[in-house]
Amino acid sequence: MANYIEKLNEIRDAIITLLSDADIKNTNGIAITVYKRALPSNFSKEKCPAVSVYKVRLTGANENKDQSDVEVPKELKVIVGISDYSLTDLDDAEVKTDDLIDKIITEFETDPSLNGLVKGIEITNIDFDDDNRKGIWYSEPSIELTLSAFNYIFNETEE
Repeated sequence: MANYIEKLNEIRDAIITLLSDADIKNTNGIAITVYKRALPSNFSKEKCPAVSVYKVRLTGANENKDQSDVEVPKELKVIVGISDYSLTDLDDAEVKTDDLIDKIITEFETDPSLNGLVKGIEITNIDFDDDNRKGIWYSEPSIELTLSAFNYIFNETEE
């Protein structure tokens, strides 16, 4: 199972590329910036709207086999974090991020296999969070994705 983690990173990077190439903009017409890591807690409004994509867990039941083997999890959990702000109130910030969530889901629908890397994308959770830092309202939801049965990894190794 050579390069297992490296290939998982390629799957994460495919999500980043899909979202970066999509020309997604917030309700004010400002294009998102996509980051490869979780956004820091002191993230500033100058970098909004922002989307972060990062791995959080490998999981999944393995199949029973007749012979001894090394089995690895076949589900990758990825978080797509979103951040946008409002100087007015939290409702305004949420309108922006709610719209971004819908646009991101629409992008996933255009290529649910990530060019054949995975069997599909399941949106397992959408969590909503907010913050008020120095009088600025931030809406910071996150989308948890489950990417199952990595075709890219397992088709190559099961030949």
